[in-house]
Amino acid sequence: MQNNRHNQRGLTLLELLITTGILMITITLTLPSLTSVVGNNQLNATTDTLRKAITLVRAESIKRGHRVVGCLSDKPDACNSSRPLQLLVFSDRDRTGDPTTTGDLIKIVELDYPTITTSYNRSYLAFSPLGYASGTNGTFKVCHRNGQGELLVISTLGRIRKAVDYDGDGLVEKTPGTPITC
Repeated sequence: MQNNRHNQRGLTLLELLITTGILMITITLTLPSLTSVVGNNQLNATTDTLRKAITLVRAESIKRGHRVVGCLSDKPDACNSSRPLQLLVFSDRDRTGDPTTTGDLIKIVELDYPTITTSYNRSYLAFSPLGYASGTNGTFKVCHRNGQGELLVISTLGRIRKAVDYDGDGLVEKTPGTPITC
């Protein structure tokens, strides 16, 4: 019997330990940045979903020729912004700010990520048949639990704008010099 070491295949224990060590170091260095990327993607996805929902509220009010409301809620039949999981879009002919019948409900837009909180500075957002938002400018704040946030500002004319970082410090600001806090 001849033992020829050149024909043997496999890894030695030392090679396996070195490879595992390099892999662990790589994972340790990249995990925080991956978490940040995932948080940014969730934040952007929620903000885009909210922007589309606001556009739907406005378009429905123009199409239907009467007041349509969008409100944050945790249940499908009434506005309740304490822990919003969705945005209700409904006809509000009686101007109560809540859907009075199931027929009033146009759409329920799910806000999918449990790591995201969404708030609005009013109890609801209403658009007139001309596409104008009721009252003064409204602001939706979307915050991730990592501290990052976005603002959607709705003008009285129905225009939606996303707040930006005016001074380049990495913080989104509603107006120059006023960063949002999450």
